[in-house]
Amino acid sequence: MITGAGAGTGAEAARQLARECWTICATDINPTALATLREELSEDRHCPETSHLTCQDALLLIEHLF
Repeated sequence: MITGAGAGTGAEAARQLARECWTICATDINPTALATLREELSEDRHCPETSHLTCQDALLLIEHLF
C-alpha cells in the first residue's frame, strides 16, 4: 500500500514496485493524479483508491482488498 501515490516519491515507488511485479494499492487525495498513475500501471491487479487515509482507514482497506 502506497499513500500519496499520485505524485513524487509515492508515484515513483508505485512504478518501481509494479515493474518488479508487486501488486500495488495506491492511494491519493488527487483523483486526477491517481487516474494518470492507473493508466501508467495499466494492469488489473493494481487498485488505485482516491482517499485521505488515517492509519485505521489504511488497515481496513488492506483487510478489504486482501
